Amino acid sequence: MKSDGYLFSQRRGKCSRKVLLNSVPKSGTYLLSKALELAGIIDTGVHLRNEFIWDFREQSLDGVVRNPNQFRQAAPLSKTLGRISNGQFVVGHLEPTDEAVARAADFAHIFLVRNVLDGLVSHMRFTVDPRTDGRSTYLDNITDDRERFRTYLENTGKSYFAVFWRASFLGKTTPASWLSVLSNCWATTEPNNRIIARL
Repeated sequence: MKSDGYLFSQRRGKCSRKVLLNSVPKSGTYLLSKALELAGIIDTGVHLRNEFIWDFREQSLDGVVRNPNQFRQAAPLSKTLGRISNGQFVVGHLEPTDEAVARAADFAHIFLVRNVLDGLVSHMRFTVDPRTDGRSTYLDNITDDRERFRTYLENTGKSYFAVFWRASFLGKTTPASWLSVLSNCWATTEPNNRIIARL
């Protein structure tokens, strides 16, 4: 992780809070992050998971799209969430572990979700994006849209559901109830800390 002192960014925005934009993958994370920037909140340039980050600071969009994993580094939440300050936001796909919920308690938390079918279609397009190194090619010769989607679901599409299935450790979810479980886990004692957004 490159060091800019203690914080990911030394710039401060207009917001008096620090903001966590936490999303289900392919839900419009970077669309909403652009809106936060336009509102005067500073993007830290990193993307969080529970045990690692993608450090996209000072990287071109072309480089990020071509091979995002070259910017991936091991970094637990104990080393990352403390590097965000008031007036800044961070994006991520955080699972609602006890540690994650506790460490994010002082953030204004935006939980972004999307219709699962739309998310799947977006993920399918992402996996075959010709701009990406190591893109999947198994759909290239399938011209029928329904057949392409069925083949995707039987292959790469399984990984998209992983975030939903991992919520099952809570012992109270089924595929139909994943959203209610995740959103309830991210609830805090201060309801104004949490917004559930759907694009």
